[in-house]
Amino acid sequence: MIVTAAAWACATSAALPADPPTCSGTETLCGADLCTNLQTNTAHCGACTLACKTGEVCDKGKCSKSCGTTLTACSGGCVDKLNDPKNCGNCGVQCKSGNVCFQGACVSSCGKDGVLCPSQGDAGNAYCANTASDTVNCGACNKKCAVAQACQSGKCVDNCGVGSTLCQDQDGGAPYCAITDTDNANCGACGAPCTAGQVCSMGTCGTNCGGMETLCVGTDAGISDGGAPFCAKTDTDNANCGGCLVACAQGQQCVASKCQTACAPGLTACGNQCIDITASRDNCGGCGKACLQNSIKCTNGVCQ
Repeated sequence: MIVTAAAWACATSAALPADPPTCSGTETLCGADLCTNLQTNTAHCGACTLACKTGEVCDKGKCSKSCGTTLTACSGGCVDKLNDPKNCGNCGVQCKSGNVCFQGACVSSCGKDGVLCPSQGDAGNAYCANTASDTVNCGACNKKCAVAQACQSGKCVDNCGVGSTLCQDQDGGAPYCAITDTDNANCGACGAPCTAGQVCSMGTCGTNCGGMETLCVGTDAGISDGGAPFCAKTDTDNANCGGCLVACAQGQQCVASKCQTACAPGLTACGNQCIDITASRDNCGGCGKACLQNSIKCTNGVCQ
């Protein structure tokens, strides 16, 4: 039997794989066709292959027993009901196509401090972003900062915090923050590793940790070390905050053994954003203190 070119084309075109979907700025493609938010999905929490245990929620990409103070558990994921278009004002309340969730209400445009960032796939997933402080939309929609950076005044800046140094991955990967006082791979300086069996304490390779340090075993400062022991200052170490291998999220800093949003001088951490509470109408004088509609502006923390 002779197969014509047209028949062959029809037969083979059906077997061609479909193009992968284009995910929104807040979602990640897992597998061939699943777009999901790794910050809130209990089945894919922090990574496509990581699932939370029964009874746990996914809070900012980490499995936890409960959500943070500014978030609400919706279908097992911790969401911000003030800004989530799929849970706007309450769990399961989804904004219609073309609208965004702003301050817990579905609206057609963002407020003074927000910029409307449309998703690349579903227009119904458009959202309001503060491009002055949002690490995913820094200075413009979908402009992401590197792992070791924060968004300050619309620009991605090195955000290693006190006691940390920005080091370049030896394999050409993204730069990362290293505490050179305790980092086995960068002991005393970037690219200065300790030998096998040694740990870095106070910037010097030796056999023991200092009095204010904790001996941990695992992955140190983003470098796969095969489970070698290392010293950590758990009161200030972003990768071991409050305990070994307890990592702070991007844009956060370990202060007094707790992960906190790192803000530039003059800005205040409100949830996961850095806000000028002296001028923000939505946070005038304090986080969540929104000015009434008849107020024109916020000056020195007072609605006018």
